Amino acid sequence: MAESIFETMKTIEEEATQIASEYEEAIRQSEEKSEKILHQLVDEFQSDCRKEYEILERNLHRQKEELKSTVTEHIATNHKIIQDISEYRRKEFVQQIVSRVVEYYGD
Repeated sequence: MAESIFETMKTIEEEATQIASEYEEAIRQSEEKSEKILHQLVDEFQSDCRKEYEILERNLHRQKEELKSTVTEHIATNHKIIQDISEYRRKEFVQQIVSRVVEYYGD
């Protein structure tokens, strides 16, 4: 009888060890699965961030080119206005210069 109790206890211990091993294996598998999912999520997030960055970079480059174009157009327009004003007032400037020269040096 003592031997049968010992064998029963040994069987229980073996089953408990087996259950503990199965539990530890389940934990290890869950950790691996969680780690894999985490890496997958990180990769997806980085990919999304990279795509968003590229979109923003293209938009900023386009806006920069548009601003350069706008500034260039404004400079050209302002230059044209200055030329027009200068041309329009050229006679007046020449007359003022001639008047001062005549006034200073006489007739």
